[in-house]
Amino acid sequence: MAISFSTVTFTVGSGTETTASLYTWINTNQNGKMTRSGSEGSYVYTFTGNYVLNIAVGATFNMATGDTIQWALTANTVVLDIRGEFNAVENCILKGYSATAYEADLAIYGKLDLQGTSGNTAKLQYFDEINFYNLYGTVGSDWDWAEVSNFYGTTNASLGLVTRYSTNFKNIPCTFDNVTLTGADNGVSFTLNTGNLLNFTFNNITSTNVYNHFQGMAVVKFSNSSFTSAYNYAFTNSGMAFPQNYQTSRTDRVRNKLHGYNQPKVTFDTCTFSDNYNNAATKYNVHYMYGCVVKFKDCTFSNANYGLLAYNDSTFLFQGTTTNTCTTPLAWSYGTVLHVRALTMTVKDISGNAIDNATVFVNQSQDYESHMFLTNSSGQVKDCFGDDPVFAEKEQTAAATYVNWSDSIASGRYHTIHVYADGYQPWTKNVEFTADRTVDATLYPIQGIRAISQT
Repeated sequence: MAISFSTVTFTVGSGTETTASLYTWINTNQNGKMTRSGSEGSYVYTFTGNYVLNIAVGATFNMATGDTIQWALTANTVVLDIRGEFNAVENCILKGYSATAYEADLAIYGKLDLQGTSGNTAKLQYFDEINFYNLYGTVGSDWDWAEVSNFYGTTNASLGLVTRYSTNFKNIPCTFDNVTLTGADNGVSFTLNTGNLLNFTFNNITSTNVYNHFQGMAVVKFSNSSFTSAYNYAFTNSGMAFPQNYQTSRTDRVRNKLHGYNQPKVTFDTCTFSDNYNNAATKYNVHYMYGCVVKFKDCTFSNANYGLLAYNDSTFLFQGTTTNTCTTPLAWSYGTVLHVRALTMTVKDISGNAIDNATVFVNQSQDYESHMFLTNSSGQVKDCFGDDPVFAEKEQTAAATYVNWSDSIASGRYHTIHVYADGYQPWTKNVEFTADRTVDATLYPIQGIRAISQT
């Protein structure tokens, strides 16, 4: 057996163990520290005190279908410490402590997979904090058809799903599909507290009655998700050096000179925001501030006094069809609201071969926005999430007041695309973003000193 016990910690040190093998070992070597009730397919395993289950680096722990693991605590503690790999499947339940007196925390340094099915989810219940640290391994967690609910803590600072304290999230892909988060009260928090979640996938997330969804994040994308009945503290980037790529002041021409590339930003694609609030009297569905750049593509906002508040140097980008039935759809407080169009672009040579790693600059003619991209292996220009990048057609400065940014080459309001690649002549084109645009750039090889026009 690769299981050991020291003081209060049960450690799976190597190899692969299951809930059944852990119970057998404890019953043989530490009798009374774990009980089991029920029958196969619905066993309930209970740690009878403040015991910690530790999965060491290189070890694997598997729960069987229908297993429940729970703790009976008499003090606050981390009950599950994952350094290796922990797998829970359909109808499995990890239950911290179902009372408000003591807090059970879950620490994930390695890989926690929750793999349920529709109607037969894998569940996390009665935890105070679920913290993703991701300091070990190269493969991140994969959740599909999972539920996170019934949070309990001694204060209103309970946390739901927290990703934080990591230096290598950007190198570790994690996937969260078909995940439901439900707060027992508004003390539960869904917090993303790191700067780069490019390799995280959040799809079909349903978040209800959850405090302060996002705080301290910079680059992340949610698709097909809903956020409802949440206490909505201002979403911020918390000084995470968020790359500002959109001009927020017409008199400040230095602000966004090509910081970063491939349009880093927060993205909500086909998401719904409803009945969220920031105090008892006033409801804001979305409240971003302090330099955040946020794209809303085909999103819906309803049941609030204000749909969105663009606050303190934040920038909202609206793409596609926006449905906003809030009393006041938009409010401004030193923020910027832009309506954007997509660019579908491919860079090829004269033989039709894709050019990888070409540098593409897109600049607004009045210097309101500037962007840099590197083409992918298919010669495509994409943003940091692999989506078509977007560019401002117009700025909305009040409920029905618009300032055009890219509607007329003749009037000097347009975007210029420049393409550069080693061994090829530069390519340039002026574009009006009054609609989504498809642009194909063909680069000619450098031939002596004569330039061939590409306009």
